[in-house]
Amino acid sequence: MGKIKVVNLISGLNTGGAETALYKLVSNIDRNLFNPVVISMMDEGTIGVKLKEAGIPVYTLNMKRGMFSFRSLLKLIKILRQEKPHILQTWMYHADFVGALIKIMFPKTKLVWNIRHSYFHKGIDKKSTIMIAKICAKLSYFSHVDNIICCSQAAYNSHTEYGYCKKKMIVIPNGFDLEKYRPSRDERIKILNELGLPTSSFIIGHVGRFHPLKNHEYIITACKKIEEEYKNVHFILCGKDVDRNNRQLMHWIQQKGVKNIHLLGQRNDIFKVMNCFDLFILPSKSEGFPNVLGEAMACEVPCIVTNVGDSAYIVADTGFSIPINVEELVKAIKKFIKLPEEEKRRMGKKARIRVIEEFDLIKIVKKYEDLYKNLIKKG
Repeated sequence: MGKIKVVNLISGLNTGGAETALYKLVSNIDRNLFNPVVISMMDEGTIGVKLKEAGIPVYTLNMKRGMFSFRSLLKLIKILRQEKPHILQTWMYHADFVGALIKIMFPKTKLVWNIRHSYFHKGIDKKSTIMIAKICAKLSYFSHVDNIICCSQAAYNSHTEYGYCKKKMIVIPNGFDLEKYRPSRDERIKILNELGLPTSSFIIGHVGRFHPLKNHEYIITACKKIEEEYKNVHFILCGKDVDRNNRQLMHWIQQKGVKNIHLLGQRNDIFKVMNCFDLFILPSKSEGFPNVLGEAMACEVPCIVTNVGDSAYIVADTGFSIPINVEELVKAIKKFIKLPEEEKRRMGKKARIRVIEEFDLIKIVKKYEDLYKNLIKKG
């Protein structure tokens, strides 16, 4: 048998956790053994462009968000007949659902789902998403669903409770590129110069799109309390819609009178920005396996996280885990600031070592490769 062809079907290819994980997997998979292909149910987005640059074939179904057409289904069938995949790897609920339906027409193709969601939140998660997830829970018991990958232990636990077939589920966490994400004093100085900040500044960073679950209001509140006591502390926030055009965000900043805050919006050089941080905070209300956390740790940046999803597990004893409470966040930040410099450096080094030992991208890709090879061996 020649190369194992793996077609990856994903809802879309705009920048996000699942899309980034897909990109890292297919661009690092052993091309001598595997032939990866990607199909986006919507357009090619920013990740699709990067995939093409890496030499990966990318197809688009050009669906509109939340709408699946018969024409799109026919196009997908045509692509799969042309590509003849050994394995169909789907990413996120909508693609999992479509993969389960389409598998009926391709009985010899192995089907692997990929769950990227930890918990469901009424009033935040779309009703259609929750409905599709419920349907997928039922479909997971059908024989044509071969394996279900969860990106976190939290996702595994919540989805088994939700009714997914436990015996098919495994946990493969996100992996991190340790060559790209590494400590760099030079990058720190460049970012500080870009923002016009002295090198003596103490930088607290956060990376995440503007969303209720990311808890930006807590961050703004904490920023005000910290800057009242520590004049050299600055907060740097990055992420989609985290800029001065965001009226809600600017309202909170102006309402609380926060001064030492810098909104950088969405950046394509997060690995550089991470090196500017002395401390990374992730006070989310919910997480699965947050990429930004591993990226900060790989850059030797100590972290404070809320005990949601796999955040506390990822950080372990290299940082602080707290309840979802703004006073606890402020207390933890002050505790870290007061630590001796040597202890701060030690925590940062331990953080990178933990990523090397547990979440090295090469090791994570190998887990996918082994799963795929075992599926093909089973026949």
